[in-house]
Amino acid sequence: MSKNLTRIMAVAALIIMMISAVKAQDEPVTLTIWYNSASPDAFVNVFERWAEETGNAVELVAIPADGFENAVLTRWAAGERPDIMEYHATPAAVLQLNTENLQDLSDEAFIELAPALYPALGTVDGHTYAAITSFPQVFGLYYNKQVLADAGIEPPQNFTELAAACETLKEVAPDVIPIWESGGSLWPTQLLPVMYLADMDTDYLQSLLDKETTADAPDSPLVAALTAYSDLLNNGCFPEDITTTTFENGISVVAEGGAAMVALPPVTALWNEQFDGDTELADSTIGETFPASNGPAAWWGASPTGSYYAPLTGDSAREAAALDFIRYATGDGYQETIDESQTFPVMEGFENPADAQGLTLLLKEIYDFNSGPSWDANRPPGIQFDVIMGTLVSGQATPEQAAVTYQLQLEQGAIAAGLPGWE
Repeated sequence: MSKNLTRIMAVAALIIMMISAVKAQDEPVTLTIWYNSASPDAFVNVFERWAEETGNAVELVAIPADGFENAVLTRWAAGERPDIMEYHATPAAVLQLNTENLQDLSDEAFIELAPALYPALGTVDGHTYAAITSFPQVFGLYYNKQVLADAGIEPPQNFTELAAACETLKEVAPDVIPIWESGGSLWPTQLLPVMYLADMDTDYLQSLLDKETTADAPDSPLVAALTAYSDLLNNGCFPEDITTTTFENGISVVAEGGAAMVALPPVTALWNEQFDGDTELADSTIGETFPASNGPAAWWGASPTGSYYAPLTGDSAREAAALDFIRYATGDGYQETIDESQTFPVMEGFENPADAQGLTLLLKEIYDFNSGPSWDANRPPGIQFDVIMGTLVSGQATPEQAAVTYQLQLEQGAIAAGLPGWE
């Protein structure tokens, strides 16, 4: 009898433990969420909407847009793990975060709804770790329409015209900075060289990884891009205090007409802020063009905004809730995000926004007309192109020397990642 009683008590204890576990998972949880401070409100509000729908709570941690990548990776390397994290969805970014630290999203429904994105993005070795919900970041050269018109300049369509526009502005509008550049923020200095290469064969990176050529070869497209940038720098097209100027200041200076042009990702919400939310005034003041080496072309990448990772935290209840959030953000809650943000859906089965403003429509037009992913979107981890550009901007390196550093970092990254032919 005592043995039976013991067995019954053991079974009862097991049942109680199982019930407790189920209850623990059903109880509300608080998710810590890292997001880019430059993310539009619509892509922040989705966190709150999910929390209201489910009865859970969210702790929103804004990571400053300036230095966003370094800030995230520094905290990540120190062992910090949020429950949901906005970050770039390139394969290189996945490798930086290490797939062993991330929930595998390969079986989620959103993947089949976005065949243009997967498996090119957010995916390593056939497994997908990032859920992309925002329209790709189409990079271009924003300009103040009145400043260019007053100088008699048409929006430049290639880098020859860009250099000529700089010379004209220096002559007829000496108080206007031709091209704002943000050496203090550092990351924007990468944009013009990549923009130069937007009309180039996208097999270039693969030729580097296949060891058919090198980034520092005499006929290297990268050297040509860095040289074109260096020419603009040496010809006084950028601010005199370029090593301290910032991304945020550039938006306000171009909006006010103190600078003519600035290369940026899509930041329509920030332009609107400059005009107190007057979208018509923003559209009438700010234009965008897409000069590449020989003609108009744009490059794009998956935005960290609305690109979600679910890190492994060791807390099963929070991990399950994080997965539930991703299903909501890519499912029932997605149309509201599209309608609120007035951007375009990246997944099939959802409606375009009813009334997108001009700057947003322009991004969609160039995306459909002549655009593609950045030539180095899938570069190996460890290439610090922003730091390399910093040495060029500060005069510590020539274009050729910068390309040598790029090639060295590419080789180191390829070896570390164990890419074919680099083991």
